[in-house]
Amino acid sequence: MADTDDHLLELAERMANREPIDWRESLQETASSEEEELVEALRVISEISDAHSGLATETSELPEGHRWGPLAISAKLGEGSFAEVYRARDVNLDRVVALKLLRPMRQGIDNASGLRTDGPSDEGAVLLEGRLLARIKHPHVATIYGAAIHQGRVGLWMELIEGQTLKEIVESNGSLGCREATLVALDLARALGAVHHLGILHRDVKAQNVMREAGGRVVLMDFGIGHDLKEAHREEVISGTPLYLAPELLDGEPASKRSDIYSLGVLLFFLVSGHFPTRAGSLDNLREAHHKDQHTSLRELRPGLPEPFLRLVERCLARKPRRRFASMAELESNLVALLAIDESTGE
Repeated sequence: MADTDDHLLELAERMANREPIDWRESLQETASSEEEELVEALRVISEISDAHSGLATETSELPEGHRWGPLAISAKLGEGSFAEVYRARDVNLDRVVALKLLRPMRQGIDNASGLRTDGPSDEGAVLLEGRLLARIKHPHVATIYGAAIHQGRVGLWMELIEGQTLKEIVESNGSLGCREATLVALDLARALGAVHHLGILHRDVKAQNVMREAGGRVVLMDFGIGHDLKEAHREEVISGTPLYLAPELLDGEPASKRSDIYSLGVLLFFLVSGHFPTRAGSLDNLREAHHKDQHTSLRELRPGLPEPFLRLVERCLARKPRRRFASMAELESNLVALLAIDESTGE
């Protein structure tokens, strides 16, 4: 049943992220007639969503050479639930950038699966993302260059990261080794430490939001649901990607620095195993699994991982926030110590 939930949850998340899905292969992977019916229902929903999306964005996609403010469009790189991303050139500075453009007349996020409730809901939220990024200067955080509204569309442009997401790397190459995953986590802990020092929460740390360049640089992306702790904030809906959410967020508690630590722990778990510590097919089931402490053992998934590494991941994933690392700085120091142990044992 857990494998079925994982399969359905992955399909729902791919739909929410507008990622391509091989429905024939997905149907072949079903383990029961009931699961096959659910996958078929998701396929129909996806086709309906794609049809409506095509109607809504038929005239919104920008052709090569189109000028949007100071930027000349080169090619479309991808799209998400609420925006399109283009490779573009800043004609004034002669610099290649990534341009994120909000869809015109967007009223909300398509959410057929009921599993994702995150993302900006208007132009102001995208501009807020730009303002948050503009305050952060760190080698492992994408650099923002500008934000503006042109031709009735709001957009922000930033450095173009050439590489793969961590999710793509794990899916194409398999799980990472302990040392490699620790090095990635160390870069992210340092980046998030700088972000937290500025009073900002990321709130959506996950494998899809981390890029690794060809040269090995790890870059944290997408502050679309980031939050400035200096501003009053009330959680109207659950924000983030469910399997990466700290348990307290599912109970309506506000996000915190330790909830970002939990998400980084989930990411570490995923990097070395290709799985998630808690599995469920809905938010209610996920909440119940946390309450009952129904978690997958990393020791069983990856026998032979160093005990200090396992303890570090477990502490990041502690159900009670106070039992996690107190800060990214504390997590960083433990990751550095873990690397030292790893080197001395020749792992």
